[in-house]
Amino acid sequence: MVNINRPRENGVALLLVMTTILLVVLVANIVLGIVSSQSRLTKHKIGKIQGYYASLAGVNLAYASLGAGVWPMPAVAGNYTRLICRDATLPGCGGPGVILDPNFPASIQSITIYVRRRGAPTLMPGIPVPACNPPSPAWGFDACIHSVANYTFN
Repeated sequence: MVNINRPRENGVALLLVMTTILLVVLVANIVLGIVSSQSRLTKHKIGKIQGYYASLAGVNLAYASLGAGVWPMPAVAGNYTRLICRDATLPGCGGPGVILDPNFPASIQSITIYVRRRGAPTLMPGIPVPACNPPSPAWGFDACIHSVANYTFN
């Protein structure tokens, strides 16, 4: 039996259900986008933190090596660079004097350590001579040590 009093309301329920499904799909898509973005940001942050601590480890290695006499003290106006690599196949990591450490995290490719006498020009390309940290000799030798980690986001 057909209702004669409401002739134009036959498709309103279907339209309401379709609109509700569309809104739910839209909200779910927005939530998935936010979760995906947070995941990428977290991976980026982890790689950045690992790079920071790898650089700090490079500075500590340089201080320990200079203090133990394993690395020479730079000449009065001299400086040198040491390279620590995860793999010898990486660019610049196959030469003599490169320290290989396969235990690096996957995000860390290499660490470049710059050792120079206080007041000597820096080897860091495109970077002016930074101040020495700490300002006074920490372990009884007058050297500035800077470390740069080459890391990727995995």
